[in-house]
Amino acid sequence: MEPLTDSHLPFVTVIVAARNAAATISATLDSLERNIPDLPSGTVELVFVDGDCTDETMQLVAARHQKLAAFARCHYVRSEIGVANAYNAGVARATARYGMFLNADDEWPDGYLVAVAGAVERAERRYPESRCVVYTTIEFIDQQGERLFRREPPFYFHAVHKRQSVILHPNAAYPMVLLRRHPFPVHPDLRPSDHEQVYNLMKEAKPVRFSGSHYRYRIWANSGTVRRANTRNAA
Repeated sequence: MEPLTDSHLPFVTVIVAARNAAATISATLDSLERNIPDLPSGTVELVFVDGDCTDETMQLVAARHQKLAAFARCHYVRSEIGVANAYNAGVARATARYGMFLNADDEWPDGYLVAVAGAVERAERRYPESRCVVYTTIEFIDQQGERLFRREPPFYFHAVHKRQSVILHPNAAYPMVLLRRHPFPVHPDLRPSDHEQVYNLMKEAKPVRFSGSHYRYRIWANSGTVRRANTRNAA
């Protein structure tokens, strides 16, 4: 296993893809600022992807550059519209051994990054011949950042994933070699394609559940997930 503090290669690249996320990007950046100092200097790389923003999202990102660059290598790239294009552009710029994604309307709790990095190192020691994907608990939050409900990481079965989406993106750390080998499909209607991308990637990976921390995933008031949660809470 390569050590976490390999001076020639960052341990993890965090890809933040954004398009017109001015309303939420500050909370996302706050969570990054609290997390990246927990890992040794030089081990974290940040790639911010401008998915053709027409609001002040990228200006808000640029205003944080000095604070973020004190602890991480920062890169900025542009992509065509569409989340798959943005993710692929981020992966193309990344140089680390592992890749993580942080959506521009989501957040990490304090200690998330160091906890996941530790889980990845333990997985590498336990399964030295495998490409390990470490995936975490996910906490769904509303527009104000209030918790709706939490979902523990399920046991991963490839046959189940083929039929039904399994929460495994973006609440996971992926070997960069697999992210490069399996780009996100870009559909003509630009719909998200993480379900099929992860399904193909996981054919070559060892799934490792990690419930020691949680990814905070924001869902919006008009989503079916929120409507179902409200119905369940009312009951």
